Amino acid sequence: MDTGLCKKCAQLLKNLVASLNQLAAGFVKKMKECMTALSNCSCLRKNKSSATYSVQQERQAACALLDHLDTVESPLHVALLEPYRTLLLSSDLEVQRKTSLSLANLLFKNKVSAEQIIETGMVLPLLERLQSWDPTVQRNSGQCVALLASSDSSREAILSMGGVIPLLVLAKSYDPLVQQNAVWALLNLTLSEGTMKVLCREGAIPVLALLLQSSNYKVQFYSCSALSNIAMFPEHHPKMLGIGDSFLLKSLLTLMSSSVEKNATQACRCLRILSGNVGTLEQLMHLDCALPLKKLICSPSLPLAEAAIRLLSELSTHELSRTSLVNVGMLHVIEQLLLGDKSSPIIIEHIVVTIINLSSACEEQQAVMYRKCLTGLLQALVSSVTSEETVLCITSCLHHLISYDSLQSQLATEMTPEHVSTLVMFSVQMEKAELSFRSASIISKLDMNDNVIKLLKPHYATILEYILLYLKNQEVRFQQLAIETLCNLKKDQDFSVVMSSSLEEQLKMVHAQTERTRLLLQKI
Repeated sequence: MDTGLCKKCAQLLKNLVASLNQLAAGFVKKMKECMTALSNCSCLRKNKSSATYSVQQERQAACALLDHLDTVESPLHVALLEPYRTLLLSSDLEVQRKTSLSLANLLFKNKVSAEQIIETGMVLPLLERLQSWDPTVQRNSGQCVALLASSDSSREAILSMGGVIPLLVLAKSYDPLVQQNAVWALLNLTLSEGTMKVLCREGAIPVLALLLQSSNYKVQFYSCSALSNIAMFPEHHPKMLGIGDSFLLKSLLTLMSSSVEKNATQACRCLRILSGNVGTLEQLMHLDCALPLKKLICSPSLPLAEAAIRLLSELSTHELSRTSLVNVGMLHVIEQLLLGDKSSPIIIEHIVVTIINLSSACEEQQAVMYRKCLTGLLQALVSSVTSEETVLCITSCLHHLISYDSLQSQLATEMTPEHVSTLVMFSVQMEKAELSFRSASIISKLDMNDNVIKLLKPHYATILEYILLYLKNQEVRFQQLAIETLCNLKKDQDFSVVMSSSLEEQLKMVHAQTERTRLLLQKI
């Protein structure tokens, strides 16, 4: 096939292919020699006043070279990237397309690094290609910039060379792939606080908010992820929430109902971050955010359900929203989750936070009692798949709830031998101080009715064991809890019989210490 090359240059390229295939030790040196010889040959010299110049010849030579470089398996040496900068600046559209596509493939396959691109001075030519009138060149260069923006050093280079405005312009492109790559690049630029601030200053927030309504699900995901990153810094909240008529919150609530799981998950994350603002919370409750949230919490997708329950726990921290959440039946949803078989540690931990928050008022306590939330918590307590961290959350919640008189009797009624055995087992594990303390606190507050006494009686010896350890503990809270437990258990006359002399001696020691402290305080 006639390539339009002279015999000398054709032989040079043939030698280069052989070197690439063999990956010889002198590969880089041969490449440099080849490129020098090619550039000095009249058949490829770009001189418009010369009759020998041919755009077609330049295009064929460039394509041949790029095709061979694309076949190299190992990462390219920086010397092999030298032709790319020249080819990116070529006036021939086909050469621009081929070069930008080849570079995008090399970056995607990690055959070149962002540092190499900066070193060879290719960032600026790539940003210039973003402003090409050709969609193909825009797509390829946009992908290159997006991949580069995943590196800290490249993000700074992109900003310093004025890359933000071209990307914002392409984010409004009617070409789906051009727009997608531009928004992807904007997302990666939000990974650093410094570049994020520049983006916000240049007007990225309204653009990203508008893109939440795109018909392209990838554009939706990229823009929502970028907004989530920006929302991590409260100083940007006024700009985000200042877009008229709650536009951002409405768009996020719409996206929360998306059939694309990762988009709905990301929308929940963004709303959770923004809901830390009281004003935002009021708007969300006014927009009935709890209704779509109920559906997501029950989603068969675990990541989506976890994102939704995280949002719910955040909403429940604000007093303004608690009654509304109870009124829409959120406790019924929590009950279903606890009694179901798909709860994860994350779900249980945030359920615990939500229950504690929603039980802060008398009306909500009644709702907690009416719903089988306690039943679900007790079930999770003895579950074989419950992690230690999750158990700590559950015991913390039970400890909190049992402090309410309205819930004490219900908890005592629902206790089973397995529940009591588990609490006693945790209580004696002094090496896990918090878990031990919370478990013992629950036992100390149990309503000593006939059922509870019957459940506790087989464990009196073990209970006395950890009570003695608590009395010897230097922390006052453990000593006080031991005494509270004794006072509660002595309501059963049989318990006094099993009390040991060593326990009584330890109680006298604690009494003596306390009396000494009392006298010293009296002197002060």
